[in-house]
Amino acid sequence: MGPTGQLDLEEIDVDLRGILDDVLGLLGHKPIEQKLDLVARVGPAVPALLVGDPVRLRQALINLVGNALKFTEEGSIEIHVDWLRKDDRSAELRFDVIDTGVGVPLTAQRRLFESFTQADSSTSRHYGGTGLGLTITRQLAELMGGKAGLESKPGVGSTFWFTVRLPLQHGALRPRRQAPAEAKEGEIAIVGVEEPHLGALIEQLDELACRTRVDSSIEAASARKPTVVTIIGERVNPAPLLAAAQSDDSSEDDEAALLQVTSASLGKAPAHAGLLRLPLRCGQLCDSLHVILSEPDLEADGLVALQMSRQCSYDLIFMDCHMPGLDGYEATAAIRAQEGTGSDPG
Repeated sequence: MGPTGQLDLEEIDVDLRGILDDVLGLLGHKPIEQKLDLVARVGPAVPALLVGDPVRLRQALINLVGNALKFTEEGSIEIHVDWLRKDDRSAELRFDVIDTGVGVPLTAQRRLFESFTQADSSTSRHYGGTGLGLTITRQLAELMGGKAGLESKPGVGSTFWFTVRLPLQHGALRPRRQAPAEAKEGEIAIVGVEEPHLGALIEQLDELACRTRVDSSIEAASARKPTVVTIIGERVNPAPLLAAAQSDDSSEDDEAALLQVTSASLGKAPAHAGLLRLPLRCGQLCDSLHVILSEPDLEADGLVALQMSRQCSYDLIFMDCHMPGLDGYEATAAIRAQEGTGSDPG
């Protein structure tokens, strides 16, 4: 708080996709338990890298998504982000949270963003809460140069929204995450992923500069080349694709990596496949592509492993504790010391 009681906002780097991933990761288990679809969609040419207060922006969005989860018993909740105005220095963004919940009567809509207000007393008794989160979101939006509101139809659903105006980082249209080069050498096939997750998945792959196509069946996907990754829905049986990859007629170059979308919070991936857990997050997708397409460097000697770490920047290193030369503990300590001194890999 400032000296007058006014909330002070930070001005630091903000990664828009990172904010959305955080919200989906924090609240994502609830829609799965309620059998709701939760997705985040980002419109074309929305700046990815901003300057502002990521904690307050995240809180405003969490309040709206949490409110939608409370009042939606079936259907979907979608977060949409688009730009209203932008120039070389700043952008005005609009965040919509669209639900298929109970809706809000017109008579209650004007006062819904007031402190401790809900549509009526029976709503508070049935769903719980005071409505304070909506008031906080409105105040945060106003502090960030925007406003908040809603459109709603009882029995159909609601769209709660807020706007903000934030400065841009240098290169704001360039996403922070980069897909591995191997993912761009061919197409990524998508089979059996249903809406609204399909649209969100295609958007995220497009942000990562990957070429995509939607195939009607797993057999169609296995017949088309070049496919570097096949992403399949939860109900799709990957057996035909795996059989085709392992046939005598297939070469190593013909084999596509496999990712399966799942709503299970825990579970084992099918053989030779990775998992993409709902709700789909851009960071999770990018990390999964790196893992499933990377070719590991295998070394049996701790001294050699240490030398390799100086020559290459690895995202992940697995160590055997009983290697010759240096054991896993010694090699790990040496690599950590190397990172701490910022020593030149060369």
